Amino acid sequence: MADPPNMEFTAEALNKLKTYAAHLPYSIEPNSDMQNLLDFYLTRITQCIEAKDYDPDLLKYPIPKPKRIALAKVYFDLCVTPGMPLHVVNTCLDTLNFLLRSKKKISVDDLSQTANQMSQLAELTRRFFHPACADEMVDTILPGFNGLDLNSVLSTQYYLNTFLPLSHPTWLPMLMRIWSPVNSYMFDERHFALLAQLAEIHLDPAISDPRRIDEIPDDARLDENGLPEDGPRLRWSTGDAQNPSSSVRVDVNPQQKMRRQSLGINGIGGLGLANGTHELPGKSQFSKPWTGIFKDIGIFTQEEWDLIMCKCLASMEIPLADAGSFMTGPVVDEQASFEFSRLPKSHWRIYSLAKLIVYSMAPDGKQLPHSGTATPFEIPVVTGGGYFNIPLPKREKSYLAGCKALDSLAKLIVSLESFFHPSNGSYTTDLSAFLKYIVFEFSKRWHHETLPDCKVPMNRRLTSEIRRELVRCLRTPCFLAMFSSDSDTVSNIQSALKSMTIMEADLIVPPILERAIPSLEALVETQRTLAVIKALGAVALGIVSRDVYYGGAKHLVQVLELLLPGIDAVSQHIKFSDLTEVELAAVSSDTKDASWSPVVTKADLIPTVRFDILPSPSEETDSRLSNEEEDRLLRDSTAGFANWVTGFIRRVIVLLENLPDETAPGSSNGGGTENTVVSAAMEACSQICSHLSEPLFDLVLDLVWNFATTTVRANAVRAVHQLVECVARANSAKTLKRFLPYAIQNIRSELDHGASSVRTTTYSHIEPSDATLHWNIAILRGSLYHGGRAVGLGLSLSVRE
Repeated sequence: MADPPNMEFTAEALNKLKTYAAHLPYSIEPNSDMQNLLDFYLTRITQCIEAKDYDPDLLKYPIPKPKRIALAKVYFDLCVTPGMPLHVVNTCLDTLNFLLRSKKKISVDDLSQTANQMSQLAELTRRFFHPACADEMVDTILPGFNGLDLNSVLSTQYYLNTFLPLSHPTWLPMLMRIWSPVNSYMFDERHFALLAQLAEIHLDPAISDPRRIDEIPDDARLDENGLPEDGPRLRWSTGDAQNPSSSVRVDVNPQQKMRRQSLGINGIGGLGLANGTHELPGKSQFSKPWTGIFKDIGIFTQEEWDLIMCKCLASMEIPLADAGSFMTGPVVDEQASFEFSRLPKSHWRIYSLAKLIVYSMAPDGKQLPHSGTATPFEIPVVTGGGYFNIPLPKREKSYLAGCKALDSLAKLIVSLESFFHPSNGSYTTDLSAFLKYIVFEFSKRWHHETLPDCKVPMNRRLTSEIRRELVRCLRTPCFLAMFSSDSDTVSNIQSALKSMTIMEADLIVPPILERAIPSLEALVETQRTLAVIKALGAVALGIVSRDVYYGGAKHLVQVLELLLPGIDAVSQHIKFSDLTEVELAAVSSDTKDASWSPVVTKADLIPTVRFDILPSPSEETDSRLSNEEEDRLLRDSTAGFANWVTGFIRRVIVLLENLPDETAPGSSNGGGTENTVVSAAMEACSQICSHLSEPLFDLVLDLVWNFATTTVRANAVRAVHQLVECVARANSAKTLKRFLPYAIQNIRSELDHGASSVRTTTYSHIEPSDATLHWNIAILRGSLYHGGRAVGLGLSLSVRE
């Protein structure tokens, strides 16, 4: 597949095309022919635009970067052309999104735009705005701000948040000052989303490097000869990048200068704008490497962070004794025009808050001593003047795990801890979602910082102490809220517990077992029993996988035995929860009796993000047993696993025998609850059978064989098919050898004796005399469902017989 000359293609695009072509059952055109055809398409598109016959085409083959840039400019101009039909604008937006969505194929170095365009395209093309445009954007948008009009406040914020480039946020102090007196949830939601986005992208210091201002081509301001049209832009100072005094700003208009100084637009972290030329600065002009725009807490000052945490507390909508002083924001938003409801929605404020806090975490303070550490005591030396004239020593403020953002989060959680109680109202759902997103974003950032291409500085990365203290901070409210009766709250807590189990399993699994085992043994309250079963399902990975938590495997059989009584034909909700927990436990465990083998095998971990447990000096790690002791306890605990397997299969069989009768007049396939329970039971059986050792599988196969060959029930025809399918999926050869000859023989016998010979015009009613035929057909289908190559061998043996 030869490439045309003078074409720029990435190796990834060509390899993807070659792989795609190799797997097609037919040949395709070479890349050179398709590039010529692409030129033909571009010519036709240009002719259509000149003739005002707008009919954009869809491009599939890899597009060279120069043509991608040219196409993006054309479609951008089409989208902002006044009077363009809406369906044409929508089509051009879709094509523009296709051209610009990949950050690897096109970046701001290849394409830059001015800000004097329509706001509908701002979110799509925002990263292509030149950073030097921020000054012009503020001069254009900010004069329309009227603090006495809510519509003016919201519209100004929308334009600023949508257009301002994110790479060099010199405008951040201005927005923080505007945000401080505003009491509006709509304003807060958009501002939280903007701050979270800034905190995430500026973990990489290279994003805000001042040298990028001159390196990025500003093609919208240059003429054909590469010279500026209207004079040089205001750009970042080319002096010492780490010296705040070298960054100054020169404004021509005194009114603009006064307004900027009052709003704090002159810089952030000592970075400002200065008048200069478009020449690239030499390397000698930067005496030190650029280290980013980090401040007291992330990219924020202590004053700005205090404002953020105050707004965070107000956004939780927690009712207070003074009739809801924190809930006036929605009342204010009712005065906004209905036009604002038509604007694109930003991220949920709870998600943005969690993301903002997590991406502001870093080891940026003195670490508090661990629990149990002795308080240092030093007797001062008394000199002249007496004891009371001794000056008190200045104590440096310490933070939880040496992280200021985590310390603020811990104080917030402690202040709201009582609101996580299950007896509270619907606002617990937002609080539980906050915990879920905190853990989710922390896990995502932790995984990103373990990659070799991570650009976050080493001194700004998360540490094992921060991770462990975060789990300690969040586990108490999770243990409270997991007993809530609200399904959304429980779902959020389950997600948080699952992630925290991977992060620090030794802090989560033992407390859950301490709450679950007594509740399952007593079975006093149904709600508490269901809650602990769901919690066990959330932390199942820490129990069944020794790579996550080495000491959790010894509790597996005990938990399964306690869940077994809940699988009956009466308690539908407990039965479904039990089956779900058994299925989750069986997915990741190698279910076998360890006492049969002298070697204890580690459980296979399902595909997920894995973290190594790095112990820290704390009270939880002191009581850990050695691996040899854990192996011995595990071997002892699995001695009775065979009895549990047989008991589980027998209870499933009893459950199938008590299903509603499908052949009764007026009945269908049973109720929706029964179908859900049967599906959960079959999924649990399938997972268990797939992980059984050979002796235990033979034991289960004998139980299923005895039930299928000695019983005929019209109400369990569909269920027996699924039950036989479970064992066939685990070992198709043994299943076919057992069931195939039996099913074929009985089907022939039933047909010879007149089964299914009565004509009928309905499919819902089944003749009782045909139940045996249908039963054996279900067995045949189940045994052949996952047969594969073993089907041919089984059929040949049946024919010989």
